[in-house]
Amino acid sequence: MTEQAAPSLSVIVPAYNEEARLPAALETLTRYLDEAFPDAELVIVSDGSTDATESITRDAMLRAPRVRLLSLPHRGKGHAVRQGMLAAKGAIRLFMDVDLAVPPETIAQFVQDAQDADAVIGSRSAPGAERSGEPLTRRIGGRVINRLTRMILGLAITDTQCGFKAFRAEAAERLFRAQRSDGFAFDAEVLFLARRWHMRVIEKPVKWRYGEMSTVRFRHGFQTLAEVIAVRLRGSRGQGR
Repeated sequence: MTEQAAPSLSVIVPAYNEEARLPAALETLTRYLDEAFPDAELVIVSDGSTDATESITRDAMLRAPRVRLLSLPHRGKGHAVRQGMLAAKGAIRLFMDVDLAVPPETIAQFVQDAQDADAVIGSRSAPGAERSGEPLTRRIGGRVINRLTRMILGLAITDTQCGFKAFRAEAAERLFRAQRSDGFAFDAEVLFLARRWHMRVIEKPVKWRYGEMSTVRFRHGFQTLAEVIAVRLRGSRGQGR
């Protein structure tokens, strides 16, 4: 019996109590992958959901074999993405948010670019990017957090937090095994490690639309900064060397 070939692509979607948005996301993503990446897997990572998130995913698995469910205790988005990346089997591993703020059609370009890079990261601020629907207070707060994050970690990129990033399997394995942040600072930590390890990271502008049902709150900005400082302290103690 021959071993089944690994998929060319894994799409990882973290989800915490997303029964309202998940059905549409599953339908849109499975339809896109059917057309663009027939061998791809779609990994829904439930971050300790207590609503119908997991049952909705199991129902989708009956209709679409490409769908997988990873059920975890609630620890945060960083933990969910880390476990999803490490459980994935694809040669390219891309995570995106359940609100599909970046259109699924963007996946193909990121997969193509990841053939020549360790990571390809979406940016809402790079020249050519488009962002719409975001409340002014959220936009200002996000920019402040982003700038402080880049200053603390010494990152020369425009957007650390965009929830749309792709990695080659080898880079994903190394980066996410070392990543420790369970909350929203996990993106910045991964990019911090990639810089330390001299990985090639491509930043690409994306079209991004704010989700009206976003679960990100003002307090998360302070939590993210606290995690970013912890990343910097771990780095000073030798993490990523």
